[in-house]
Amino acid sequence: MTASFKPSTGWNPYEMHARLLPTPEDETSWLLQRREGIGASDAAAVLGLDKYSTAYSVWLDKTGQVPLSAAVNEAMELGHILEPIIRDTAARRLGFEVRTIGGLQSRTHDWFRASLDAVLLVPDDGPIPLEVKNTSQFLAEQWADDQVPDRAELQVQHQLGVSGAPYGYVAGMIGGSRIVTRRVDRDQELIDYLIAEEAALWAHVVDGTLPPVVWRDSVNTILASAGRPDSKTLVVAGEQAHEVRRWLDKYAAATADAKAADEAKKEARNNLAQLAHGHTEVVEETGDITHVLFRLQRGGFAAKRFVDEEPDLAPLFMHKIETVDTAALKNEDPDLYRRFQAVSVRIPKGKSA
Repeated sequence: MTASFKPSTGWNPYEMHARLLPTPEDETSWLLQRREGIGASDAAAVLGLDKYSTAYSVWLDKTGQVPLSAAVNEAMELGHILEPIIRDTAARRLGFEVRTIGGLQSRTHDWFRASLDAVLLVPDDGPIPLEVKNTSQFLAEQWADDQVPDRAELQVQHQLGVSGAPYGYVAGMIGGSRIVTRRVDRDQELIDYLIAEEAALWAHVVDGTLPPVVWRDSVNTILASAGRPDSKTLVVAGEQAHEVRRWLDKYAAATADAKAADEAKKEARNNLAQLAHGHTEVVEETGDITHVLFRLQRGGFAAKRFVDEEPDLAPLFMHKIETVDTAALKNEDPDLYRRFQAVSVRIPKGKSA
């Protein structure tokens, strides 16, 4: 479940491996406390496996370079409402008593932390972490054949690393219509790898050095975190200039590769169209088996090309449409306008990187 502020119960069944974090006074204090370490919900992002976050965005948050965010959308709100229902249903089906617990801090690494959704009291095995998820029907395949979504499994392995528990459970409500439970056994090799990667990121947090920025990072987040310099021009020299040129070379090479790939794709398309001899489907027969090799199909209408190539006909098919007045938006709310501006790199013509 997406982390949310929960008052501590003052109960710690993992005393040997972790200490109980102080109970924050309110949600703002809780958000600030989360910045003091790396939690289970950060694990997938640190490893580059989170669809919505990256190691760099985690670093921005932990170093206080982005605003504290307690924003809750409708899906998150429903998830918080459903969490106790999913938790209690899973516990009842498994036949175990369930309790809630406050935030945990590893006794080995101060930054290594976890907020458990709940703890199952399992005879002989002790307190077992329970992670609760509420997911849509579109993601049901991630739970098929006793699977656990990668992000959830990494969360549990992180929790096992902090708590010392031998295994954990994930309870997921799928599409609002069924609840499934999955056991996640402790994988010490994965936990050790997680700790090493998270420790490396935390070192960047402590010393303020930049972690790797990757393609999945949001360029708008990068620009927003930089603030508004007094001058539009940054003068670089030495090692900083060398680093700029290194990335300009990469940008130019990637642009050339993309252009070459696009040209190769168009060449292959044209040759396949020629080989089809006007047919829309080409199949291969092998004995009594017919296998479709490819189909030709029309795509979207190239409106701009139509206007450019048929200037006399195009006006006959024009109609007025409602569109955003970008000039007015830029003038009245420049910050909002900037949020939706595309960002690209322009290299002066004739200039070598």
